[in-house]
Formats: sequence, structure tokens, C-alpha cells
Amino acid sequence: MVVRARENARSVQDHITKELWQTLNEFYHLVKDDRLFARLEHDDPVSTMDRLISQSMLYYGICESTMFRGEGFSFMNLGRYLERALQSIELLDVKFSDLSYDLEKTADITYWKHLLLSISGYSLYLKTYRSAFDARNIINQVIFNSSFPRSVIYSLNQLQRYFDRLENNVDAESYKKINFTIGKLRSKIQYSNLQHVSEVGLHNFLTSTHGDLHGIGNALNQYYFAYS
Repeated sequence: MVVRARENARSVQDHITKELWQTLNEFYHLVKDDRLFARLEHDDPVSTMDRLISQSMLYYGICESTMFRGEGFSFMNLGRYLERALQSIELLDVKFSDLSYDLEKTADITYWKHLLLSISGYSLYLKTYRSAFDARNIINQVIFNSSFPRSVIYSLNQLQRYFDRLENNVDAESYKKINFTIGKLRSKIQYSNLQHVSEVGLHNFLTSTHGDLHGIGNALNQYYFAYS
């Protein structure tokens, strides 16, 4: 992924900032360093992973603080929030599959803590829910909490925000089709709740949403990049 990102950045250097290119280039050399794999396998894998995470966060910070708020920035964020929503759904699906999607089934604190830590949601959960860890609260935060930066609804709100900025840059028909698709999924999540999820089944809900997100990604590719 980093190699592909660097190749893409090299081809559009006139449209990104010098600082962003330098950060991405440093990330590339970090992951290509043979010593990285040695440290992961034989030394201290946790510290090595932390370094990779920090480099990724540095990239996002440089992007936010230096990039011109034009078409390119909008496309970057469309990709970011599509991927973020997909990752959150996939993590939920994997974790709840271990519980056979039974919201009444108990899991130990460590199980839920690791899930929340993987999406930077542990601190928010403790501040929001004073009671013990509960499967329904986990679902509510990861899917429906619009203040949580890695929730599905937050990602969809941001997806709509950045897509709105492209309205004048494509033909009206293509824009309307994709805008309708994003709006339809956004409404589906916005006007759903835990009761609805329980009625349709968590796995079915996640699978359907996952497919809808892929549909948006495919539509963006078809209308914007298929002939580039």
C-alpha cells in the first residue's frame, strides 16, 4: 500500500505539497528497510508497529495541515473515509463472529478492550458508558456514534461532505447517481438503531453495509478513474 501510494504521489507531485511527498517518501524507505522485518520477527515487534502507526499518523497530519483544499484533497478524503468505514465494519464482523453474533453472549473485558483499542475507541467508550462492557454499546459506538471519528456514520458524513465539493467538477448525471448512492446508505445508517440491527441480524446488516460501501467505491472508480 505504501509503495502504491508513493508511486501515485510521484505521478502527481505538482498537485501535492513538498512536505507530503517527503513524509510519504520517508514512510516508503521505512517499510523497505530490511532491518524492519528483522525487528518484527526477532526483536521488539510492538515498538516497531508503533513506529509504523506513528509514521501513518504523521502522513495524515501533514496532509491535513499542508494540502490545498481542492479537488485532490477531496478525492484523498473520499478514499480515506471509505476505507475507514469498511475497516470498522470488518472488525465488528470478525469479533462478533466469535460470539456467533449473539448480543447476549458474554465476552471478557480484554476481548472488548482490544477491539476498541484497535480503532482508538477505548477512551471514548469509558467516558460514554459508565457500566461494564456490553455488546450493544460496542455496536452503538462503532456504527451509530456520529462523534466517534472511526464510526460508520461519521465516515459516511465525511464522505458526503467531501463528495459535495466535487459537484462542479463532473457531469451532473454522474454526480447525481453517486450522490444518491451515498445519501441512501447514509440514511440507512442514520435512521437505523440497535433494535433494527437485532431484527435483521447483525451479520446481515454488516454484510449489506459492506456491499453498499463497495458499490460506492466502484461507482467512484467508474465515473472518475476508469479512463485515466
